[in-house]
Amino acid sequence: MTIEGVGVGGLVELVPVLELGATGLVSLGVVLIATGRLVPARTVDRIVAARDEIIVQQRATIERQQSVIQVRDEQVGALVEQGQTSARALEALRRAGEGAG
Repeated sequence: MTIEGVGVGGLVELVPVLELGATGLVSLGVVLIATGRLVPARTVDRIVAARDEIIVQQRATIERQQSVIQVRDEQVGALVEQGQTSARALEALRRAGEGAG
């Protein structure tokens, strides 16, 4: 656990625990809670669960998008083949028309 880049061991070094006493430690706890640096485990668990749910949803969205892209690529490939076939047929008709005319 870290508090703004300071590990718990570093926090102990910053605050001389023996000099604070019980009132000082309680005051330190209140300050940490009030500034949002110390939160209940239930809150952290709720935040982590929400984050994990968002990650699951985003992965599902990415998978759906990838399947849509794959289908679209296959369709474009088929259309390109049909276009090339049509172009060849029209070119053959043009040549036949030039040869007959």
